Amino acid sequence: MKIKKYILILVAISIIVACKHDNEIMSNEDVSKLSDGSYKIPSHYGMVELFVLSDNQDIIMTNTDYLRYVYDHHFLTKFKTYYEFLSKTLNHKIKLDHKNFDGIPYESFKISERIEKQYRNLKLKGFLKKYITRKHDTSILSISTQMPYNEILTISYYLYLNGYQTKFSDHSPQYVVMERDRIMNN
Repeated sequence: MKIKKYILILVAISIIVACKHDNEIMSNEDVSKLSDGSYKIPSHYGMVELFVLSDNQDIIMTNTDYLRYVYDHHFLTKFKTYYEFLSKTLNHKIKLDHKNFDGIPYESFKISERIEKQYRNLKLKGFLKKYITRKHDTSILSISTQMPYNEILTISYYLYLNGYQTKFSDHSPQYVVMERDRIMNN
């Protein structure tokens, strides 16, 4: 009887942990690394583009240094630590007001309905196949030069949700795609 009870408890805990992990966009380890940043002294991860939800259904693209500024000026009393604020923000547990970003650079955009439909229909594997090509040792975002910027941001956002980061290459007019783990573990 005790063994059955013990096994049942282990199964319940496993299910809870598995469900929690499925909703995670940014791991605790990555949030911890990002939370070391400051807007006064740019962090090592300041160039990593991060996507947060806004209260008006937009997606805000920013970075950890600017989110630190938002925390220090608007959320210092609402969250005990920057880590807690960053974890909830990056994992889309809270939405931010555009006013929180007054005076600092950021971009916001609405999800492209066309790209959203493709993402839902193709699922992740098909979406990756459609939009990522390999050139030599690099993954490149495979998009038309005529593609609207909003659609590029939407693709980048869906890749971000699944552990990828995109960055426009200054050396060639294309977007490079990297797995987030590769960036965060350098």
